Amino acid sequence: MKKTALFFLLSIPLSLFAQDMDLYHINQDDKLKMQSIPEGMTYDEFHLLSTNLRMKDMLYAMIVPGYVHYQANEKRTAAWMFGLRISGFTGLGYISLTYKSILERSVLNLTEPELSLQQEKLNSVITTTSLVLVFGTYFYDWIHGQYKLSHNQDMIRYKFGLKMKIENLQSFQPQQVPSLSLSIRF
Repeated sequence: MKKTALFFLLSIPLSLFAQDMDLYHINQDDKLKMQSIPEGMTYDEFHLLSTNLRMKDMLYAMIVPGYVHYQANEKRTAAWMFGLRISGFTGLGYISLTYKSILERSVLNLTEPELSLQQEKLNSVITTTSLVLVFGTYFYDWIHGQYKLSHNQDMIRYKFGLKMKIENLQSFQPQQVPSLSLSIRF
């Protein structure tokens, strides 16, 4: 009990400062390089463009199923991931309760726990499937979600990059005069 309480007391400050666990530090938002917000851009598109995945988001994705897909506006995939991860946890809970009841019966009766070969195989299959669901949904959420986020950001940049290029072609721009300058920095 003391070890569990100590673990939680140590893990709470770590999760609060998880943003500081980045491998590199970003001084500016490198996902959004626009001088001004284009006219037709919605808030959702702007928010998606300014979203960066950090180590803190990876930690959130461990706890919240489908977190990265939700950040990438892939809500249907996030809901599927939530359902699959919950079913994995349900399977692990079933196995835990099954073995707990078997151990309680064996301790009270002071006999060896008895499981049929078929029940042991079923428990093994449920455990393996549940673990694959839990870890598989986490890795899929992180890897595929990161891909979908960058893909969606590229699609928005492409959409508004074309609009801005067309607007620049249609508007009058004075000719730039080349010049020569010398600067010294200490």
